[in-house]
Amino acid sequence: MNKVGKFGEDVACVFLKKHGYKIVERNYSKKWGELDIVAKKAKKLCFVEVKTVSCEMSDVEQVGNQASVTHVTARNSDYRPEDNMSQSKIKKFTRVIQTYLQEKGIDKMEWSAALIAIRVDTAKKIAKVRFIENLVLQ
Repeated sequence: MNKVGKFGEDVACVFLKKHGYKIVERNYSKKWGELDIVAKKAKKLCFVEVKTVSCEMSDVEQVGNQASVTHVTARNSDYRPEDNMSQSKIKKFTRVIQTYLQEKGIDKMEWSAALIAIRVDTAKKIAKVRFIENLVLQ
């Protein structure tokens, strides 16, 4: 995971805790996908996908005579982090949720899926968070 992505997940956890969620698990991983955050509020589980974009110029690392970009940034101010949630990612997300529920023996607990979209301005050192609850998974 890159630095921007890790930072975004950390920000998402702080956000969720401030809104009454308890973090149950982070980075639950299977070959076919990963759950960024599993949180719980009241008696309901929430599976959270975190999408983070940086609004600053790319970090460029010089390696010999070549430069490599260490993270992709949004140069267009209209670009939204949630635009990174493709149909194939939704399908993987759904499959990993099903695996998690089955593996943990959770069959009667209510649950939902959510997306936390974060725009990070590294120059100003601020992050804007959008919490999109009750995603419809297909």
